[in-house]
Amino acid sequence: MSETLPELSSRQKTAVRVIIIAALALCGVALLLTGLGVFPCGLNLIWLPSVLFTLSFCFFAAGFIGKNPVSVWFGAAFLPPAVIGVLAGYTNLGYGQLYPLYIAAPAFASLITGLFWLKFKPHIRAIVFFGALAGLFSLQSSGLLGFIVVIPLVIVFVGLCAAYVAIMIRKYKNE
Repeated sequence: MSETLPELSSRQKTAVRVIIIAALALCGVALLLTGLGVFPCGLNLIWLPSVLFTLSFCFFAAGFIGKNPVSVWFGAAFLPPAVIGVLAGYTNLGYGQLYPLYIAAPAFASLITGLFWLKFKPHIRAIVFFGALAGLFSLQSSGLLGFIVVIPLVIVFVGLCAAYVAIMIRKYKNE
């Protein structure tokens, strides 16, 4: 059963367009001023997180105005990489410690989408799957376990997930 989204009114379409254009222009001006030295941060450290935050904001605006959970999901999915970029650029943490957050991005996006629409059932599997994978890889990135242990754990977990999917498919076909 699929839900159809209502068509946006002309006011809603205009609002989304104005917000997106303004956000992109503001991001561009901020990056230009950073490149010219007006803002005291390195352009090489801030350009990608700035673009990702802007994209996230644009998707959120379109999603909330249009009541579109897919747009909200994309908006939430761009947030973890944006935060990772800031953390890697301005803290002592490196990508070697932060990469599990990339893996958790779909779980985070599904969680945020479920929270705003109060429909968690379609998102539970994504939250569990990507959250567990991120948790397993965080064991390596934190230094608790090496890849020699984490990779077999990941393979076992993915195998169990595949078996679950196969059982569910068979169950639904038999009904």
